[in-house]
Amino acid sequence: DVYPKKTEYQLTAFGNSLLPLLSQINEWGMDHSELVKERLQELEEEV
Repeated sequence: DVYPKKTEYQLTAFGNSLLPLLSQINEWGMDHSELVKERLQELEEEV
């Protein structure tokens, strides 16, 4: 017995099928991060 208990998880093949899509979303976010930050700042200033 180990404390704290250790649980390991892994994605199913179905879950793994999402990884290419998530990678593309991450890439889009990295490519547009400055624009998104600027827009968020503008929205905060409006409040």
